[in-house]
Amino acid sequence: IYNFPYLSIVVRRIIQLFDRMTTKYRHRVDLFKQYLVFCYKIHSKKQIAKVLSQALSTHPNSLLFWLLGVYHEFEVERNPFKARKIFFKALKINGANPDFWREYFGFEARFFKLVSERAKLIQKGMQIEESKKESDKNDDFIGFDGFGRNFSKGGEAGSLGTLPETSQEEASFEVLKTVYETMKEKFPLKSIVLPCYKTIKELDILEDLCMRLGIEADMKIERAKDGELAYG
Repeated sequence: IYNFPYLSIVVRRIIQLFDRMTTKYRHRVDLFKQYLVFCYKIHSKKQIAKVLSQALSTHPNSLLFWLLGVYHEFEVERNPFKARKIFFKALKINGANPDFWREYFGFEARFFKLVSERAKLIQKGMQIEESKKESDKNDDFIGFDGFGRNFSKGGEAGSLGTLPETSQEEASFEVLKTVYETMKEKFPLKSIVLPCYKTIKELDILEDLCMRLGIEADMKIERAKDGELAYG
């Protein structure tokens, strides 16, 4: 779009108008939404960061703006660690809001899925390399380091960058478990167990993850309570 000078002038003019409007009517959430949509359309990462920062400083209790910031880092910038830091800031301000915690659980579940898939890829790659070594004994053995270099070059798997070890998968699970246990301490079990269960199932992660987290056991407890209320 910026290859055409007149379009560049128009874009700058629209940005100036949005800046004036969001400054004058800072309480208008819809204006910030429209501004962000425009920034995404022109693919301006710098402007997206600026508008999100302004929106969050004005509307720190808006779950929508926090989620836009989180998933911009997670999905667009491919930086889950920075996305997590944004969630920490959101929870520091909105820690008493269960909606923020449910979304944070969903984020950590997605991160766990990402780590698990990477672990499977590296395991599969190691098995292929081992098979290659057995079938072609006349070739010099490259070793894992050489394989790692080849694996990180281009291709679908290469776009993932450095693949994690099993310990990182376990660490991610512990974070997810800690988030769930914290939610159980802060909020009524009935308000969190079903949303967390649905999140795991929708992401189609591991079949036994709900059991490992204790979600299935908690659901049985809640069903038993409902039964007591129904027949008590």
